[in-house]
Amino acid sequence: VAVLMNEFIEKFIKTERKRPDDPIRMITVDIIPSIGKMKLTDLETKQIITQCIDPIIKRGSKVYAGRVLSLLKQAFQFGVHRGLIKSSPLSNTQKRNITGKELAKDRFLTEKELQIFFYNLPKVGITRPVQIVLTLLCLTGCRVNELIIAEWEHIDFDKKMWFFPPENTKSHKGKEKPHYVPMNTVIIQYLKEMQLQFSYLNSKYVFPSTTKRNVDPGGGPMESRSISKGVARHTEDFGIDKFTPHDFRRTVQTQMAKMGVDPVVVEKVLNHELTGMMRIYNQHDYMNERRLALDKWSKKLKKLIEGK
Repeated sequence: VAVLMNEFIEKFIKTERKRPDDPIRMITVDIIPSIGKMKLTDLETKQIITQCIDPIIKRGSKVYAGRVLSLLKQAFQFGVHRGLIKSSPLSNTQKRNITGKELAKDRFLTEKELQIFFYNLPKVGITRPVQIVLTLLCLTGCRVNELIIAEWEHIDFDKKMWFFPPENTKSHKGKEKPHYVPMNTVIIQYLKEMQLQFSYLNSKYVFPSTTKRNVDPGGGPMESRSISKGVARHTEDFGIDKFTPHDFRRTVQTQMAKMGVDPVVVEKVLNHELTGMMRIYNQHDYMNERRLALDKWSKKLKKLIEGK
């Protein structure tokens, strides 16, 4: 299995995946240690499930277990096409029967929850950089992975514009588009704080890592896991129902709708593709409207953060 997985990494993951780090980490941390020594000819469905997937579910990571299972199915199918294995031991499996059905997520934070969350955020023991990331996620509606790999060269303080290059945005490989976030004084305030706090590293990253094993401090960006783990570790301390950093996107969408922001503008803020014929014919960038929407939302959120 380890041979197949390493070939899968080199010939597929690294060439076809836009962001290969996550699947590579799944393979090296969760797949190879558990079933890597098994012979492909002896491999059975039950062994894979009980030795690789069930332990992940047992530790409370049901959604992650589903992702690992999907990656395994893709890897074994790759092995079939490469002639490494005659048939996939997972070809007849369905994720919902193994990890359970994934329910559509509808979690967002209410105004009261936002007020409680930001009141407790400085008190729970999360590092200041992670606090700033969480705040900026809520201010901008950006995705975690897009935000933390931002570089200083992407930020224009004079024009008050934050540029996310195509390769950093979530989209299908080959169909990438850039994303722009108009900045206001609140967003700039937090970015300037990051700039001041880590100027000694002389890093190109806005959110530099100081703990990565394979690079010098500042040589790489912060890991997305540090954000999600920071939230998960202090769920009870925040004083609100369980949520994930990604739920801030749904929060921005919901709160902007409540403020009367045009739904198309909200979709542009979140860097969503417009649907139907609008996606083809409506090429307006709504940049001024986005700036106004983010200004309005920042002012409201600032009042909630300050408890007003």
